[in-house]
Amino acid sequence: MGQHFSVTDTNPLVNTQNMDKFTLFRKVYRLYKQKYTQNLIYYTYCYKFLYMVNLIHKIKNIYWEATK
Repeated sequence: MGQHFSVTDTNPLVNTQNMDKFTLFRKVYRLYKQKYTQNLIYYTYCYKFLYMVNLIHKIKNIYWEATK
């Protein structure tokens, strides 16, 4: 995520030698959106997983309290 795109970038994904500003912006934005979406999906799954673990833990605790 920590990439900085300059006008003289030699990265094949962002070849900005003869591109106008708008095309450059669109290309960088598309790359950023792709990365951001992947990260978002990943974090959402992690969050849901942790939430479920926490929920199961709480239910288990309540169950143990009830069966004492």
